[in-house]
Amino acid sequence: MIERRTERQPILSRFTLIELLVVIAIIGVLAAMLLPVLSKARDKARSVVCISNNKQVSMMIEFYIGDVDGYLPRPFAISGQYDWTYDGWKNNADILGKFPQSTDFQSSDQSGNNSR
Repeated sequence: MIERRTERQPILSRFTLIELLVVIAIIGVLAAMLLPVLSKARDKARSVVCISNNKQVSMMIEFYIGDVDGYLPRPFAISGQYDWTYDGWKNNADILGKFPQSTDFQSSDQSGNNSR
């Protein structure tokens, strides 16, 4: 009896076209679910940046007012130069409204009594 020696070819595992299409479809569905969330996160980040910028500008104005005895910077140029010491701003509540001081606010304690 002669033995046949057969060498087995290794079977290569390959993806079928259907399997590949299913994986691509799943990735597409997951991406479609994720994109609106990312868009909302981007909008929220823009909002936070805007709020931060407004806070920085208001702090700058508050520090400026504290340094120059209540004067506000003039918002427009006269003859190409800014006049940061414009007297019309100082204590002019008709134009600007009153700049709030810490004593202008009242807080209430837990019992509802107003305190100053």
